[in-house]
Amino acid sequence: MRYFIFTCPTLIVSFLLGFQALGSKSRQDQCPALREKIGAYNVIQNFPSPKTGCFIGLMADTSIIKGPSRSFQFFETGQMINLVKINDQSGRNYRTTGSRIFFILPTQSIPKVETFGLGATVTDASGLKWTINESGNLKSESGCDIEDLPLVSWENKGGFRVKRCPQRIVLDLGFKRGSPPIEDTSRIVHIIDPNGLSCALHNTQVFDYSLGKNETHLRYPKGPQLFAALKRIPACAKLNLNSLLQEDTTNFDNSSRELIRAEPNKHSGAR
Repeated sequence: MRYFIFTCPTLIVSFLLGFQALGSKSRQDQCPALREKIGAYNVIQNFPSPKTGCFIGLMADTSIIKGPSRSFQFFETGQMINLVKINDQSGRNYRTTGSRIFFILPTQSIPKVETFGLGATVTDASGLKWTINESGNLKSESGCDIEDLPLVSWENKGGFRVKRCPQRIVLDLGFKRGSPPIEDTSRIVHIIDPNGLSCALHNTQVFDYSLGKNETHLRYPKGPQLFAALKRIPACAKLNLNSLLQEDTTNFDNSSRELIRAEPNKHSGAR
C-alpha cells in the first residue's frame, strides 16, 4: 500500500510539467477539496502539495466491493492510473494490488471533476473528458479508444486500457503487480499516436530517475519537446505527430540525446 496517494503521496510522479501562468496558490484554489459518494465509489479531489499538484481519485469502496476492484486516479502531470485490488488465494481478508499507468499528453490545465447523481465527470489535465458510473465503468467522452472489460483479473491486466486518444499521445507503461511499473527501470513504455500507431522505448529514455524512483518525472517539461525528439527516433518515425508539434521544439537538453540514443529490444519489459 506504499504507493497510493491516500497513504504515501511522495511516490506520485513529481509535478515537473509546470504551468507557466499559474502559481501554486492559484492552482490550489482551482482544486478545492472534495469527497462525495457515488454508489460503491468515492470521488476525491485534493491538492496534497505543489509538487503533486491537483489529484482526482475515483476510488472503489472495498467495504462494499468485496471482490476484485479497480479505481482510477488522475494527476496534473497527465498521469492516469488504473489501480487494481484482488483478494489473494489464501482466503484471508488481504488484497494484492497492481496498476497500469498511462500519461496522456500534452497537458493543458489542472484536472477537474463534477459529480451528477450516481456518476462523475473528470476533465483530465490534457482536456479530455471521462465519466464513471456507480458500478465503476469508465467511459471516454472525448473519443478515446479504450478497453473496459467487466472482469478484473491478473490475467487481463486489470481489464482496462487506453488504446489511443484524438489529438493526444498516450504513454502506456503497462500493467504490473505490486510496485508501480514506472519504478522499474528495466521496463518499456509504449508511445501511441492519435491513430493508434506505436513505438517502444525504455522507461529510462522517457523518465528521469536522477532523484530516485520515488521522485520519477518526465524528461521533458513540455509536450512539444517530447514530440520533436520522437520524430528523430527511427523506431518512432512512423508516428503521426504533426498535429501535436507546436512552436516550442527547440532548446533540447542532454535528455533529448539520451532519448534518441538507444531503442529497446523486442523482449524488454512487459505490457
